[in-house]
Amino acid sequence: MPAPAHPDDLIQHTARTLLLRAPYRDWPALMQGTKREFRTPSMGAIGDILQTPTPIVLYAVSPSMLRRNRREGLAVLLEHRSERLIDLAHDHEGLEREGFASYNEFRAYWRSRTHRPFRASQEVEVFRVAPWGAVAEDDLGVALLRRLYGAYLDNGRDGRDQ
Repeated sequence: MPAPAHPDDLIQHTARTLLLRAPYRDWPALMQGTKREFRTPSMGAIGDILQTPTPIVLYAVSPSMLRRNRREGLAVLLEHRSERLIDLAHDHEGLEREGFASYNEFRAYWRSRTHRPFRASQEVEVFRVAPWGAVAEDDLGVALLRRLYGAYLDNGRDGRDQ
């Protein structure tokens, strides 16, 4: 029987390019940094796998059937969480990051964007982003290196100390 390719107790990680779809009408403001947060109906799958901050490709697709334009650019995901839409009513900083002066403005925007009635109890995902360059590239590089190789960065084990 051949020997294993590597010892079983070594930790192996992989890296991948992360794609995050933003609302088409919000994409320019998100990439310019004038809007720093957006909400989407809850998708459920993304929350547990993301460690922040992390580079992402932020993209948006035109909802128009006549024009299928796509916009894309490199950005930084600073935070991700789930909450109910009603939670924003008491979060003045969140309203400001979304680009609204009041909860009523946000509600009107949400109805217009989703083409559905506003349900305050609806669970949504919240993404706080920054344009690329707003966070130091060196800091992001170190964070990624620590995620991939953190167990080995600080110890330099030679395997004989066990």
